[in-house]
Amino acid sequence: MGSLFVLNDFMNVFYLYANICSYTLGMVISFYLNKYYNFKNTYKKVHYQFISFALVAVTGLVLNTALMYVFVHYLFSNDTSMFVMISKLIATFIVFIWNFFINKSVTFKVFQ
Repeated sequence: MGSLFVLNDFMNVFYLYANICSYTLGMVISFYLNKYYNFKNTYKKVHYQFISFALVAVTGLVLNTALMYVFVHYLFSNDTSMFVMISKLIATFIVFIWNFFINKSVTFKVFQ
């Protein structure tokens, strides 16, 4: 969320574009942490796992961005920084649950 805040507030990047950049950075970091620390996965063909992980993440990105849009424009009806960050927090929590269970049951279980 820090990169979203910096891009949106300090660099004046439109919040949905900033969200995509933020989410992509988080995806790469999340893959590494999940593979080596969370699931302690030793599968050697990392590129297959990363492709699976990225497909799940892209689905999560679409869901995350759609949720943010709905929250900012319909729930809060306000695109100020505070409401963008609250929307991001709620959307991230929902998408985190989706990504975790799909990756647990597919990405790091099938590719072992």
